[in-house]
Amino acid sequence: MELREYWFIIRKWWWLLVACTLLAAGASFVVLRSIDPTYEASTLLMIGGSIELTDPTTGELQTSEKLAQTYAQLLKTRPIIQATMQTLGLAEEPEFVVSLVSNTQLLRLTVSDTLPARGAATANELANQLILQSPSAPEREERQYREFVQQQLTELQADIAALSNTIVERQENLSPEEQERLQGVLEARRTNYSALLSYLRSSSTNYIQVIEPAVIPTEPARPRVLTSTLLAAIVGLMIAAGVAFLIEYLDDSVKTQADIEQSLGLPALGTVYNIRSRDGIVPESIARVRPDASETEAYRIVDLNLRYSLPADAADRVFLVTSVGPGEGKSTTAANLAAVMAESGQKVILVDADMRRPTLHTAHGLYNERGLSSILVGEVADATSVIRETDLPTLSLLTAGPIPPNAAVLLASDRMKSLLAELAAAHDVLILDSPPIFAAADASILSGIVTGSILVAESGRTKALACAQAAEDLQRLGGRFLGVVLNRYDTPGGAYGSYGGYYGYGSYGYRHYGAAEEPPASRLRTAWKWLQHRARRVPWLSRDRSSIKPEEN
Repeated sequence: MELREYWFIIRKWWWLLVACTLLAAGASFVVLRSIDPTYEASTLLMIGGSIELTDPTTGELQTSEKLAQTYAQLLKTRPIIQATMQTLGLAEEPEFVVSLVSNTQLLRLTVSDTLPARGAATANELANQLILQSPSAPEREERQYREFVQQQLTELQADIAALSNTIVERQENLSPEEQERLQGVLEARRTNYSALLSYLRSSSTNYIQVIEPAVIPTEPARPRVLTSTLLAAIVGLMIAAGVAFLIEYLDDSVKTQADIEQSLGLPALGTVYNIRSRDGIVPESIARVRPDASETEAYRIVDLNLRYSLPADAADRVFLVTSVGPGEGKSTTAANLAAVMAESGQKVILVDADMRRPTLHTAHGLYNERGLSSILVGEVADATSVIRETDLPTLSLLTAGPIPPNAAVLLASDRMKSLLAELAAAHDVLILDSPPIFAAADASILSGIVTGSILVAESGRTKALACAQAAEDLQRLGGRFLGVVLNRYDTPGGAYGSYGGYYGYGSYGYRHYGAAEEPPASRLRTAWKWLQHRARRVPWLSRDRSSIKPEEN
């Protein structure tokens, strides 16, 4: 899939992307705004006093970290929690988290609460209760003894230094016995110093101190409405995009001319964009009523491709127009193709061979009392007597006539073959509108007695496999398959994008029919005319039967 195809899918499903994004963001915003904000207050504690020493060892630091883990568990015990609740008058247990600062002796206590002041007070009180109920809570006597030990260490350190200097300075004047005595005294004092220092370190390790008390937070920690809403919008957009691409991936219908030519390997005669009824003009009559309209150009391109698809020595130009299923626009294609051919000066006759659901007579505002079926059953001997003229001088119409019970049998008769030969001899081009190929056997029967068959496929509706099977069926009886006309191809934002207008030919001098520039008052008039037009399709609501317009088939 090329980049432009991704862009096409995005433009096609933009409404789904926008809707899901707004829905997800809106739902997230409403839900988050309904949730009470939660504030977080943190207290930082230090476990142990080894930082006071100038030369802590790795083992001592690891001991402090393990001790911090122990105090972290003590914070979660019921006595400390209940004491905190009783002191602050809390009705429910506080929600808090205890975490260790990596590679340190620090412990962080974080309390979550909907009231910021209560959260800060709870964090500080939990830390206070930990200190009060800790087995290492320093007593007065302990502090005094540690101060005495620290004083003794200072004095011993001074004595050791003085004694060491004395030994060095008087070494030459001292006898061996005196030197040995002084060395013994020095070693004894060093031993006492080490013992006192070891006690001081072990007693200072089991120590708790609040480094940073909790303060009242000013901003809620959660929910983060803006961030969460943005994330929800992104998730909604991604889900919508996934759904859109999944739908496109699972959709096996033909969508573009490239699908017909590259994926199916079938010749494409052209692409007809989606024609919408405007100002009471139905799609079947657009080429006759507005030959200078941009919509008519698509049918001129199909006509041009048909001329090049036939061999130069082709005696007759008898074309069969059919589709895979009903409602895909075969009658619209046949009527407009006949009109553009007649416009070029060719003598064209349009035959409504769909004797099951005839519609071409309504497109021209004609009755259907007699027609093709009347000729085939023998009610009318002279075909020219039922051929009707149209508003184009070189375009004639042979209506379907009354619906017969055996349409397929009539189309397969010798009378049908002789009629086609007679009409082909009197006209330059003969176009037959037949039933859908999968709806009846009529199209398959006619494909063997015409110059070539044209298959109409609706973009986004006709299945690719069905389109390929229909093309194969049209060739099975020896007929020539000319190609596929892709009908109702609708691009987002206009057919030809930057070329402007409904089909984009406004800049080339054609009248602009684009709905984008139609003023509101004109749109109201168009809607009123459309309602009138729909009413005229119902015979008992219409006073003038000649104004009846067709349903697109």
